[in-house]
Parts: sequence; structure tokens; C-alpha cells
Amino acid sequence: MSDKYEAVLFDLDGTLLNTIADLTASMNEVLEQRGCPVHSEDDYRYFVGDGVHMLAARALPGPLPSEAAVQEAVQAFRQVYSRRWRETTRPYPGIEDLLQALMHKGVPMGVVSNKPHEPTLACIQAFFPHVPFAVVAGQTEDLPPKPDPAGLHVALKACGAAPERSLYLGDSNIDMQAARRAGMKAVGAAWGFRTREELEEHEAFYVAAHPLDVVKLMG
Repeated sequence: MSDKYEAVLFDLDGTLLNTIADLTASMNEVLEQRGCPVHSEDDYRYFVGDGVHMLAARALPGPLPSEAAVQEAVQAFRQVYSRRWRETTRPYPGIEDLLQALMHKGVPMGVVSNKPHEPTLACIQAFFPHVPFAVVAGQTEDLPPKPDPAGLHVALKACGAAPERSLYLGDSNIDMQAARRAGMKAVGAAWGFRTREELEEHEAFYVAAHPLDVVKLMG
């Protein structure tokens, strides 16, 4: 156990896994089926992060797509993504080394994502089956999505850790806000979907250029 921090929690997309190509391909397939214009990976870097409902709302054409259109796109996306989610998705370089180092130190770990819960579980089981995460929490109807800190509080309880002595690693402003609202140290993943500038503007305690930089914080 680290004598400095008691636990490390992780975001998933853009932090542990580079999922952007599969997310892009899946939502663009949904758009193409409906005769709508598609978007680039760079666009999707800013469409994702707030859950699948907001992803669909941002991807659909027009400033205010109807709720019915959004819900239909969400359901279609879930079906497409369920068969395309592993085409190119992989852990970021250095993530396996980071997880191994934290396991060696005996640091409890968890995952809290705005990705729906079932695909979150599937990703963790597929890519990190050897990692003893204390909790893996994707978005459900029971917990509000980040930046609400409720999911982080649940994960901290599972880890038996105090928020002020725990880190949350994520790649977006949403993650930085959620960590600070939970009373945790917000650590930015500069290798993810968003920019270092965004992470710094949203008061990251520390911005890691490489996953192993997180180990340096552990003491």
C-alpha cells in the first residue's frame, strides 16, 4: 500500500483504452443508415465523455434533434457498437505497466466510466482480466453520470479509501470536475481524447504525460 495515496480510480475511454476509432465507426454507421452526414475522429473526441445519450445528440444533424430521434440513435448505436467495439480498441501504451506497478504496491483500483455499464464490464474483462479492480462501474439508471461524484463515492467505498487520499485519472474536463467534486485528486491523462490545456484549465492536480508518471505520485 502506498503511504501517500490509498486508491486510484480510472476513467475508461481515452484513459485506459483508446476506443475512439470504434466509437467513430459505430456512430457513423448509424448516421449513414439514416442518410445523415458523418463526422471525423477528431469530432468524436469532443462528442464522447458525457454518456451515449449526449453522444447521439451531438452526432445527429441539426442544433436540436428530437428526443425520439436521439433515443432511436442510442438504441441503434448500442446494437452496432456491440459488434464493433473490439475492431481497433486497445490499451494505451504504458497502461499495462501502470496497472502492474499499482498491483505490486497493493493499491486498490477501480473504474468509473460514463460508458454504459455492460460495455464497460466487457472492455475490462476483455483487456484487463488479470487486474483485481475492486469495482467497475459504468453508467446505469441508478447513478447519475459524471461530473456528478456519486459513482466515484461508490467506488471509493468499495476500495475502502478516503477521497482526499485517492486519485482519479481521466482525460477530460468532465473527469477533472467529477474528481474535484468527490474531494479526490484530479489527475489528467494527456495521452487521451482531449488536450493538456483542457485538463489544466479544469484544475487538474497533475497532468501525466505517460501512464507511468502516475506511479511517481504514489510515493
